[in-house]
Amino acid sequence: MRKLIPILAAIVYVLTYCGYEKISLPKISDTVNVVFEPGKMKYIPVNPPWEGEPYNFDNPVDIFISVDDYIFVCDSGNARVVVLKKTGEIVEADNFGNDFTILCKELKAWGKGELIYPTGVNVDSKLNIFITNNSNEVYVWNQFINNVGVDSIASAVVYWNPSTGEERIVTDFSETEELENNGFSIKRGIFELDSIAIDSIRSLHVFYRDVNYENSSFYAVASAPFGENKIYLTDKGNNRVAVIKLVRSAYLKLKNGVTLWQHKGVFEYDAAVSGTGAGTVNDPRGIFVDNNNNIYYTQLGENFGVHKIRLLSTGKWISVFSVGVNEIMNLDMFDEPFDVAVSNSGNILVTNTGKNEVLEFDSQGNFLRKAGIREVQVDTTVIDTIVTGSGDTEFVQRDTLITRYYNDVLNRPKALFYDDEILYIVDSGNNRILRYKLSSDIDIEIPE
Repeated sequence: MRKLIPILAAIVYVLTYCGYEKISLPKISDTVNVVFEPGKMKYIPVNPPWEGEPYNFDNPVDIFISVDDYIFVCDSGNARVVVLKKTGEIVEADNFGNDFTILCKELKAWGKGELIYPTGVNVDSKLNIFITNNSNEVYVWNQFINNVGVDSIASAVVYWNPSTGEERIVTDFSETEELENNGFSIKRGIFELDSIAIDSIRSLHVFYRDVNYENSSFYAVASAPFGENKIYLTDKGNNRVAVIKLVRSAYLKLKNGVTLWQHKGVFEYDAAVSGTGAGTVNDPRGIFVDNNNNIYYTQLGENFGVHKIRLLSTGKWISVFSVGVNEIMNLDMFDEPFDVAVSNSGNILVTNTGKNEVLEFDSQGNFLRKAGIREVQVDTTVIDTIVTGSGDTEFVQRDTLITRYYNDVLNRPKALFYDDEILYIVDSGNNRILRYKLSSDIDIEIPE
């Protein structure tokens, strides 16, 4: 299906004043469509918005799209994570064996009675779905394990070294990776039917509980690239970005005969700590990790709203952007930047929540454009004019194209994600998800 976005016909109220025309720009409540300038790239809406029935979002605050194209939305006010197809259809169970019911209903962790009001969600390459909720805990639910089902769980694993013939029976699974690095391989697992352990594994359960810091408050989570076996957390309570490694905790046999490891989280170190300079942390919020393992994070504290850090061979993380060099580090650039994402081309997108807009930068931090705003263009083709709007007045020359921008589309957007050339914005204050496509053409293909 293709939609044609009509060109705005600027019909304005005109009155004569000392030989000039005084034109009142459209008010915020006016209906205005997108106007295109030849060759100019801009974000245009992909309809319809995901709002109202059947979604019934209540303060959605995060979004993530997994490698198998499921969209996960933290619907914080309803204490749930809503799972969607890219068509916007809500998914609880599907024809591929996935059953997301445990996420789509009120969230509770195994063995706990209190509700979880999620603030962050991320899915790694193992299909671990990680959830944060401003507490000192991170929760996990594995999509693949629940799709296939668990047959049994190992009480021990027998390792052997083919070079020496040595066998070892291992019950502390955190030691197994070191054994494998020293020439050992799995000979067999000693499996048992432990229904309580299996139920806990298949449930939403605690993946990591922080015992190293007081007042930990994990807001957002991001997983490392494939093979890294780490996640990264923004900790509001201690102004840091924490690195949590995945450590083997259980050896499972699934109902299809496949054996695999399940993991728990263990604190490794802090990639960034409290401070006011580049690469430090001050009241952090969103986090994103690209395919090169660069970490991007936002913060509401003073000075720099968006940071990008990279890991040196020495094991130290340093800031990629510099003050006075990269525009993204300008002190007046952001107003409550809640989230950050990176597009396929490496462009950086930020929810500028306090100004109800999304800002896009290139990979070097140079400003490119805005998204989620309303643009009004008035073509003054008759005589010199005075244009007024939003309390301002200016003189313009004849045949001048005047552009005005209004930040009245979004209401405190708190999250975003870029996937398959579509920008998804969590319009938190309006309880909806909006989609945009970057284009210079008015004829837009809407994905099915």
